[in-house]
Amino acid sequence: MIRALVISPHRKTTPQSLVIDARSVLCGKSITVMAAIPVMLFPSPLKRPTVMIPLFSEQWMSDLKNAWNSAPQVFEPLQKASFSSRVGYGFVGEPQPRGVLVIEDGMATSTLSGVDSSEVDWDLRATEDNWKNWIENGFSLYNLGIAFATHQLQFQKGDYAQMLKNPLLSRPFVRHFELFENIQTYQTNSGLLYRLGLKKKKGVIEADNSGQRSGLDLLEAIQAHIKWKTRFQSAIDGVSKEKFSPEEAYIDTGCELGKWIHSPFSKIFHDQPHFEDLKKTHAEFHKIAGDIVIKIQSGSKESLDQSLDEFNRISRSLIRDLHELAKFM
Repeated sequence: MIRALVISPHRKTTPQSLVIDARSVLCGKSITVMAAIPVMLFPSPLKRPTVMIPLFSEQWMSDLKNAWNSAPQVFEPLQKASFSSRVGYGFVGEPQPRGVLVIEDGMATSTLSGVDSSEVDWDLRATEDNWKNWIENGFSLYNLGIAFATHQLQFQKGDYAQMLKNPLLSRPFVRHFELFENIQTYQTNSGLLYRLGLKKKKGVIEADNSGQRSGLDLLEAIQAHIKWKTRFQSAIDGVSKEKFSPEEAYIDTGCELGKWIHSPFSKIFHDQPHFEDLKKTHAEFHKIAGDIVIKIQSGSKESLDQSLDEFNRISRSLIRDLHELAKFM
């Protein structure tokens, strides 16, 4: 079976066709067969630029609104508190917030732009670098407390100290910042998902590993790992009745990504610097996931938040490692 196609440096090429080597891997041995096979040229998906949506732009705020309304851990406590407000976000030194989220009885109903600070109830400001750093490294009540104390996060309107005294406001306040991570993760890795999706559609990489198309299952694998966080949060909040198995969560060879990492096909990537990082990160991801499952089942909530912070960190690392490895695909 053809596992990969490699352009031959020994033949001349034309815009209509390429001469390629068909390299087959059989029983762990590499056998190279030279053949002149015409291949139509396609625009390379690797050259497609990753379009980043600017922080707090209209599109970004719209994504935040949709993420808010899909996160019961955010809107349900606010519904109980009958929370309605206009929350502005922006950068230090600018005359008005970049974007405004309109909350009515806990639900995000609309977004606004070009609104003066006097028209919002909360106006959260930080430098662009600080916003991106928090999105990259994760939000927590502790980190936000430090950011507020050192004036890195500024409340130009709104009473931060008073908000912290009300659990119905403080917990969803922290969790709503986690939605930023989801939006930014999607944008940062959209190029990776696009490339893997194109490869899958065209069938550029194929392998037979007990029916698994190893190189192409990465697209579903990434999306499946991103969903773990939502599954955990739904279980913690009592929204989901899903029964987790600690053994299943702990095993890093049970999911599609784990099967690919440990399959013979992945050997062609073993010499790439980020493959070993990916292997270790993926194993740690499942170890932490297993720990969280046990804590959820035992009702141990004291250390659960810390484990979830660790899980957020390792999730971001996993996506970054996949992003780096995809450059060699």
